[in-house]
Amino acid sequence: MFKNVMRTLLTLCLGVVLTLGVGAAGCLASSGHGGYPCPECICEPVYMIVACGTCEVCDEREIPLCPPANPDLPFDTELTPVIDFVQVLNGGVRVLAHVDKVITYTDVNGIERVRFERVPLQCEIPIPGVVFTDTVANQTIEIILEISDISDDGRTFVEEICVQIRVSIQRLFACELVCNGD
Repeated sequence: MFKNVMRTLLTLCLGVVLTLGVGAAGCLASSGHGGYPCPECICEPVYMIVACGTCEVCDEREIPLCPPANPDLPFDTELTPVIDFVQVLNGGVRVLAHVDKVITYTDVNGIERVRFERVPLQCEIPIPGVVFTDTVANQTIEIILEISDISDDGRTFVEEICVQIRVSIQRLFACELVCNGD
């Protein structure tokens, strides 16, 4: 019976050492008894780019101007492209974006006016091999075409905007264990 008790205690001690490890046992012993300091370890993810894709989206529209613009005087436009949301799907990516457009013009009464217009854009980029658990590594949006003019009667601002959206997709490949101390 004593032999069975000793085997059980030895098995239990071996289980504790295997579970906690020699380092953890030494770390436990270091709490005031001359052991070594416990390292604090974190897992730093290692990502790799697995794919990238591009799409071009165009929008053509007529924006009413009220009061009407003087078509003989110059106008100015300021464009700001923004990516709102990128959703990684199985086999592709969905991108929601917009372009904010500020139109500054002089109306028929000689008063300077400012008109704001938000142009929503959306595109789907097919990327074989991408899965929904992948993440976005990089995203850019660039205006590649802008044509704008005021109609002859000054009541309408005619515009055409084209943007190019680029997306890089990354995947978690490994975890690098980084510990401080010895």
